[in-house]
Parts: sequence; structure tokens; C-alpha cells
Amino acid sequence: MARRIDPNAPEIPPIPVDPAARTDGHYPGFLSWQEPIRVITPLFGGGAVPRTTDPVTMIRPSSIRGHLRFWWRATQGAQFPDALKLRHREGELFGTVENPSQVIVEVREIKAGRPEACTTLGYAPYALFPFQGNKKDGIAPALARRDVEFVLTVRYRPQDRTDVFAALWAWTNFGGIGARTRRGCGALLCEATAPRSLASVGKWWASGRTLLKTPPAGSEPAWPRMGRAPLVTKMPSAPLPAWEAAVALMREFRQGENVGRNRGSAPNRPGRSRWPEADSLRVITNKGDPRHQPGITTPEPAFPRAELGLPIVFHFKDHLDAPNNSELYPKRDRESRRMASPVILRPLGIWGSSQALPMVLVLDAPPPEHLQLHFEAGGPASPQIGPAEVSRHDLSTYSGSPMARRSPSGSALEAFLAFAKEKGYQELRQP
Repeated sequence: MARRIDPNAPEIPPIPVDPAARTDGHYPGFLSWQEPIRVITPLFGGGAVPRTTDPVTMIRPSSIRGHLRFWWRATQGAQFPDALKLRHREGELFGTVENPSQVIVEVREIKAGRPEACTTLGYAPYALFPFQGNKKDGIAPALARRDVEFVLTVRYRPQDRTDVFAALWAWTNFGGIGARTRRGCGALLCEATAPRSLASVGKWWASGRTLLKTPPAGSEPAWPRMGRAPLVTKMPSAPLPAWEAAVALMREFRQGENVGRNRGSAPNRPGRSRWPEADSLRVITNKGDPRHQPGITTPEPAFPRAELGLPIVFHFKDHLDAPNNSELYPKRDRESRRMASPVILRPLGIWGSSQALPMVLVLDAPPPEHLQLHFEAGGPASPQIGPAEVSRHDLSTYSGSPMARRSPSGSALEAFLAFAKEKGYQELRQP
């Protein structure tokens, strides 16, 4: 597709490829940006029904506008002193119930790719557990779409150009379309925003980060925002293996042998978890398999993996531990019971190349504070679960702790970043 640049268009901070923007004849006074986008990992959902691929409206403009809202907050939101001012500016751009959006999104020329059951993908099964189906309950594996492509047109006012391009740059490189985008599903690749070569990735990040607003010194994030440099490896591969490598990093940290759990007694029998949540549930209920008494972790209840996203469903295989089957979720959010993970795992695509880099991006986000435990079998009333049960010093000091030597404060998020660096991931820097 030919890319036309209006020489009279207002300047924006430099990004890897200056996006083509031109006066739009259909919307007087607006500029338009039009680019082809490729979906380089399997796409789940994206249609009107959550987690279901719609053959008619596979890529919905309203979904894209929602993603752009999020990435606008993540890139531009740090300049606002409070949520009220943030929402006011966001409403000016993306609309409210009273006012229409000034960012107009259009999708066309969709190439639907090919359908494929998630059980046959062969990549990143750890990221796909919501789609794997359940024979016992008669739920078939979900269908993904591979090799989807579409043309995106975004129309906007000239004075909003930096806001719009910051959101587009972040969404196309760090986000995705459909479900499970923070675990790399529906990852995107766009010529106008992607790095152009492996050698230029450091310069690409240094240029792109000029679009990020800097928060005041010492401020705590009230909403997720970009600030840290992504971590990548120096081992490029095709997008799917790169995705697998990034997701496998999290799987090993949480469940890997001699990292997240002990070695099992047999190849098909995993060993005991080194994380404190299972022991904590047994302390709370005073029930469990006698073989797991006493606990091997901390004697006080702790749920450090809450930092990596909620809800967490605890399901025990041993029937004596069945009273401990439970779910941990944010107490403040009874409807969705979710706290999206601040960790994004996906391939960073290189335009004009068949290669990608495994990538980890951690957003600065509010930590989990007030959590609720719900026991399946009507267990005890949930104790107070707050910041001290999520991160504290002793969680890094017990024998075998996954956080030992990685996070003196006992933070699972901090320990995960240290673990990634142990595995060869490095922060993107300009050479």
C-alpha cells in the first residue's frame, strides 16, 4: 500500500517510522492514518461474543478503540495528577456517553486466515488454558485464527496527533487483538510502528519512548502505565517460537522444576510447590493431606503470586486437600473478579523480516491490596488479605523460595524480572 505524507501536517515526536498522515476528504478537518496490520500469533475472540471468533465481525472497530484507550492511558496518562483529569481528557479523545469519540476507527480488507483448534497449535499451551476445552463437561476446544490480516484506518483531529500515535505505537507493538493479549495471543505487527531490523531495535525503543509522558518523581501509579524498558533476548526466531519462549519463561518461574516446585517422584507427577499459597490455605482451614504437614514455606499466610494477576484458582488433586479448593480475587471488583497481570509476554515482530524477539514488558500498575478468598466447600470466613500477605521480607528467606536472592522484599514481580535476566533477557537500550 502506498503511504502518503502531508508535508504540512504538524510535527510529532520522532518514532521509528514517521506515520503517514493526510487530510481526510470524508471528515473535513481530520487527518487519517491507514496501515496494513498482521496478526502474528493465534487470535482468539475479537468478535461480539467474548473469546469467540466472529466470522462476520472478526476485527471490531469498537474493540480496537477500547485497546487504544488503554494504551493512551498507559503512554500519556502519567501527565495527569489524578483520575478525574485523566478521564476528562480521555473523554475528549475517545468519547463519553454524552459526546462522540474524536478518534474514528475503521477496519476493512480483512483476511480471515485459517481456523485451528487450540489443542493443535503446538505453541504456548501455558497461555491457552482458557481455550483448551473440557471433555468432562462437553466443552470443545476453542478455535483460533491464524495468519489474520486487516487494514486499519484511524481518523483524528490534528491537535490530537501525538496522543493518537502514542496509543497506536504502543498497541501495535505491545498489545494485541482478541482475548489473552497479555499472554501474547493476537499479537500485532505494523510497518509504520515496528522496528525495521534486529540491529535497530535499541534505537527504535529509544525513539519510541519519547512518546511516553513522565510521571512526577515519587508518584505511585493509580492506573497501569508504561515506564520500564522491555526485556528481550538476543535469540531471534519466527514469531511463534518467540512467543513460546516468552510464555515458557513465566511457566518455569511459577511451576518449573527446582524453581517453582520440587522435583517430582515420577515424570508425570509434579513435585511439591515452593510457593507459599498451598501451605497458607492449609493454615487458614486447618485441613489438608497429613503428608503436607508441616508446611515447607512460611508459617504465616501469604499469596505473593497475586502480584502477577488475579484471579488465582487453587485446585488440589488429593481429596484430603479438597477443603482448600478456592479462588483468590480482588475484593473491590466483585463483577469481574480480575486484576489484569502487569506482565505482558509476546513476540516483538520485526517488519520486513520473518524473525521476532521474545519480549517481556512490565507495566507500572497499582499493587493488589484488598483480596478475597472464596472456598468452594463453604470454608472459613476469609481472613484479611492485604499488602503484607502479598509481599514481605520473609517470603524471600525460607528454604527453596522462588524469590530467594531475587527479591529481598519478597515481591514475586520483582523476582520474576530478576529470573528473566538470569535467563538472558536484557533491557532494550540504544547502542
